[in-house]
Amino acid sequence: MLRRLLLHGHLNESTKEISLNAVSVRGAIITDELDLSDESISVRLTLDHCKIEGIDATRTTFTQRAEFSGANFIRTARFERAIFSQVAWFDKTTFAQNADFEGATFTEVAWFDKTTFIQDASFNKATFAELVSFRSATFSKDAWFSELTFDADAWFRGAYFTQFAVFDKTTFAQDAAFRDAAFAHHTSFSEATFTQEAGFDKTTFAQEASFREATFTRKASFNSAIAHLLNFSEAVFNSPELGSFAAETVCLDGTKFRSRIRFTALCKSLNMAHAQFDEGGHLQVRGASITFPGAEFLARTIIADPGDAPFTDEFFSAAEVTMEGELAEGLKALRGTKTSITDLRSANVKDMVLSSINLTDCHFLGAHGIDTLRIDSSCDMRSSKELPGRWRLPNSRRKIIVEELNFRKPNHRTSATPTPAIAATADTQTLQEGAPAAALDIATIYRDLRRGLESSKNEPGAADFYYGEMEMRRRSTDTAWAERVLLWLYWAVSGYGLRALRAFSMVALVIVGAGVIFSTVGIAPPSDPAAIARSIDVTAEMIVRPPEVPTVVDASTLPDSVAAVSPTTAVPSVSVTRSTGVITDPTPEPQEPPNIGDGFELAARNSVVLLRNPGDRVALTPVGTVTDITLRLLTPVLLGLGLLALRGRTKR
Repeated sequence: MLRRLLLHGHLNESTKEISLNAVSVRGAIITDELDLSDESISVRLTLDHCKIEGIDATRTTFTQRAEFSGANFIRTARFERAIFSQVAWFDKTTFAQNADFEGATFTEVAWFDKTTFIQDASFNKATFAELVSFRSATFSKDAWFSELTFDADAWFRGAYFTQFAVFDKTTFAQDAAFRDAAFAHHTSFSEATFTQEAGFDKTTFAQEASFREATFTRKASFNSAIAHLLNFSEAVFNSPELGSFAAETVCLDGTKFRSRIRFTALCKSLNMAHAQFDEGGHLQVRGASITFPGAEFLARTIIADPGDAPFTDEFFSAAEVTMEGELAEGLKALRGTKTSITDLRSANVKDMVLSSINLTDCHFLGAHGIDTLRIDSSCDMRSSKELPGRWRLPNSRRKIIVEELNFRKPNHRTSATPTPAIAATADTQTLQEGAPAAALDIATIYRDLRRGLESSKNEPGAADFYYGEMEMRRRSTDTAWAERVLLWLYWAVSGYGLRALRAFSMVALVIVGAGVIFSTVGIAPPSDPAAIARSIDVTAEMIVRPPEVPTVVDASTLPDSVAAVSPTTAVPSVSVTRSTGVITDPTPEPQEPPNIGDGFELAARNSVVLLRNPGDRVALTPVGTVTDITLRLLTPVLLGLGLLALRGRTKR
């Protein structure tokens, strides 16, 4: 009867002349399957709150409004390729078996609010020309929305997907609203296109949420979204901001960000292999181990750890309400973990800024643009105290990179010549599994890191990288032997001009050594007193001193008894008596040989004078002369290196 009314507009021949505009049945139980396939329903149909055994509306055209609000379909409901020309109401409807809307066309608004799909729901290749709403709908089994077209807004706010939810190759021409939605199983938006705003605020993805090769033309918001895995591989974003979200793993492999991007993420792992940031961005990441081999950062990009402040307990409230409390608790535990970067290899890190990042296990080999990379002082790096093989002072620590640590391990030492795979392409897999980097490659990394800090006027921070660069050059077997000797001496006496204590200690050691030499074999012994004249005939009216200290006195001008003293030596005074014509010179006291105090005094005085000899001239042996010259040249150099080291550590 109902089918006859819908198809023919009358019950029998007697009512044929009656024109029907609507058929309305409320709360009825329709025991037989309602077969409307390949028909055109020209009247308004209302089956609100009816219990319908089944319906087959395959390729059916509903030219008027179709209302199934609150209806209960016991068996499969087939609406494949059906056409709804007016508003379609399926709100609060229950589909106990499969609901098939594949290829259906909704010309006007379609309402599926609070609808329950107990079995599979298929909307593949359907078209929604106007607004469609699935607010608070429940999908207990798989939900299929592949190759679908939403020409107007699509609302899925508060919807719950228990099993697979597939939106592959779907086009959202207007806003897509999934706020407060929950996906308990795998979710896929692969190759989907979001033309306008894509809103996933406070959405929960208990398993993987795949947006592989999706396109976000306008704004995309994942603020307060929580997921096990967010996969944006090879997706394209034009959105300036993604919001704050949390996930155990975030995959941005091959993702392209066309505009400057900003987001805050709490995650365990963030993979950005071959990602491309055309205008840079500001990435605030907490708790993650970040890798981005081959990534392209084409403008200033900041990667920082914001701490746990953005991720309060309220942030995880949505996940706890949707019965994903275990996921939320696991993510909460990440709040106490500092973000680390482990792989920069083959990446273009030009103008990148790293702040509060753990770089203890970061591989730099093969990265491009390191000379413009800025590493903030709040970043953690390995310390030289981890290096094996030698004793060092407790405070002689410096920052090192993991490549040097691997190179210095005894069981990993290799030739300094790079392997062809490393030198040619720096392939990530080869670098991970192959031999450690060559010494000169590591020196190049240190040089570029140093330049990056020096360009930001951070000379004290760049000092450690300069030390590492020189250390790798000294240890490289490809460095010329003469250069290696000079580098070794430079390291030994001053730590490459960066260890002030070592340089000043060498000054003290040189002075002490020179003092010992002067005290033993460096100073010539005093002259023999017998060689000094006892008396001289003054008939020639002249007094001649010994050759060592020449002094000439005119005897005719002297009084009878005068004390004559040599102006330059310690020769004893003489007495001259004109009446006898004899000058008497008392026997000089013998000079004592130099003691150790004299040697150290001479070494200390001569160490601070480059050319002029301070004080009395002392006769030196050939050994003493060489020691004196070495002392005069070496001490100022060592003092200069010490002052240079102090300046390098204190300059701002």
